[in-house]
Amino acid sequence: MFLDRKVVREDILAAYELILGRQAQAEDEAIFSGWVGEMSLRDLRDGFLRSDEFISIYSRLAGAEIRQALRCRMLGDDMYEPPQVQWRASEEQLEKLLKHSEEVWSSYGEDEAYWSVRTLPQYAGRNLTKEILDEFYFSGEMSVKKLELALRRCNEWENVQQKRCLDFGCGVGRMTVHLSRIFSTVTGMDISRGHLKLAAEIMRKSQISNVELRKVSKLEDLKTSGSFDLIYSLIVLQHNPPPVIARVIDTFFKILNPGGVAVFQVPVRQSNYTFVIDDYLERMNEINEMEMHIIPQNAIFEIAGQNNCFVCEVQGDTLTEAATMASYTFVFKKG
Repeated sequence: MFLDRKVVREDILAAYELILGRQAQAEDEAIFSGWVGEMSLRDLRDGFLRSDEFISIYSRLAGAEIRQALRCRMLGDDMYEPPQVQWRASEEQLEKLLKHSEEVWSSYGEDEAYWSVRTLPQYAGRNLTKEILDEFYFSGEMSVKKLELALRRCNEWENVQQKRCLDFGCGVGRMTVHLSRIFSTVTGMDISRGHLKLAAEIMRKSQISNVELRKVSKLEDLKTSGSFDLIYSLIVLQHNPPPVIARVIDTFFKILNPGGVAVFQVPVRQSNYTFVIDDYLERMNEINEMEMHIIPQNAIFEIAGQNNCFVCEVQGDTLTEAATMASYTFVFKKG
């Protein structure tokens, strides 16, 4: 077949122009010199379509649905290498990691609180209008509806209604407002005072009295927050280094009441992702962009097993909108 023939140099040069939209550079030639006569046209095509450069270009240009299609087409779950991730850390290391997260998100809370929750241009401070804010909080209602459907699929909806709920990483209360109508009490916890201040404003304006907002500065704050029948966390854990994600999930399971349910979203795989604790600590103060991290799925299951929690559902989601990242929403129940 045509696609099975071995490539020649001209095939590779054409692939750069046709697929990546640019000419091959001198540094590229050093990479592909060994491909000539060794790689098939099919392998060449698939390699370019799975490249970070291609996915980066076209995921930026595409809408959310096409971005997800690109992710599924270009990097299926069977294409990820085992992640090299250190997710166990000492107490001293955890303290430093959490302090860094607090500094970063406190800054967002002061400058771009709404945008930091949903990183879309209309939520930047200069663009905010009443109509945009109404749409922002409506998106939280849609997220809570998805939570309800997940709980119904797991036959847990009736078990958790009108009980005690934790909204971890509540931010400006985007989902907390809607959770307050389902649960008897809701505790919203966040690391940023700025976000919590705005959350308190929306609770007051909405005349909601069954929500308690609490700042978490150290992981002990979460552990001493009481016990809950439902723990919910969405687009939050991914912004923390893997050891923090692991400890937070472990604490979720510890403060969950017997028979209670934890529902949380977190990425579990990413192309070319590694995390070495000492290397990260050395450079973390130089990071000036919103961070995205993963935790291996097997680590989540290990932590769950240690806490007598079993999985009810694992659903793939598009919440990271990252072409090279696999994100899942987990539903666990405590025995």
